[in-house]
Amino acid sequence: MPESSLPLFQLPKPSLKHLFLAKEAQRIEFKGKGGGKTEIREVERRQHAALLNKQLAGISRGVARIQKAIAEESLPPVEGIVLQIKTEPGFPIGTQDIQALTTRTGRRSGPQITLLHAMQLHDADSLPYTRIVMHVPFGGLTYLEEKVRRFGGGEGKKGKHAFLANISSIAQAALEALWTDDPESLPKDEDPHWWQLWVRKHPADVWHRFQNIRDGLALEVRGEELVLPEHYIVVVRATYSTLAASIPLLDTLAEVRGAYPCSLGLTDLSASEQREGVE
Repeated sequence: MPESSLPLFQLPKPSLKHLFLAKEAQRIEFKGKGGGKTEIREVERRQHAALLNKQLAGISRGVARIQKAIAEESLPPVEGIVLQIKTEPGFPIGTQDIQALTTRTGRRSGPQITLLHAMQLHDADSLPYTRIVMHVPFGGLTYLEEKVRRFGGGEGKKGKHAFLANISSIAQAALEALWTDDPESLPKDEDPHWWQLWVRKHPADVWHRFQNIRDGLALEVRGEELVLPEHYIVVVRATYSTLAASIPLLDTLAEVRGAYPCSLGLTDLSASEQREGVE
């Protein structure tokens, strides 16, 4: 049979005679809504690019201080920094724009920026904005600087990297940026709490560095780590200040969440009650 005359789909031959379809199959074309176009904020490009460049310059000075501390051996090895990028309230950006932030400019090889997570949040006035958290290896800031340069050379709401008009701030991320639970639930007191630390699996040395940092901070660990395709999840007991003050630790993480005890109490039930609970 020629290819052009092949049916669009074929029903499988029935193998379970006790099951049957009462109606004939109908073809319905997929109609995706998509994510919609990003609404671009009205800005003067050169002026806004200058603002973003000023923020990147401040981050670069911070990177230089970190690298100096590493060279003087007063700081354990660190591969880069974690950045938090926020958009102006009322002007969130879409997935393609977020991806564009982590994509290398041109075909040059070099450090790869890694998107850790991105969230669509709302401010006090219920205006939506986007918060992006990414890991930038040392040397990777040049890619962001090049994107800002190209943005500043354009005009209007179209053209290269137009979505950067919506970016209001670029800063080195703190523990708050890695926290992906309810922002109000982040425990900032000086009491020790249980935390889920989502450790990056790539590059391969991150896990080894995390273990050394964990031991150096004398973090209490509960159970074995959970291994996921992109992360290790480790439950530790520590204070907010201990985690927040460790730049090397934050460098190994993708997310931080609360660690909550199981509220079902299954272990307190009898064997038959446990089976019922599981079912």
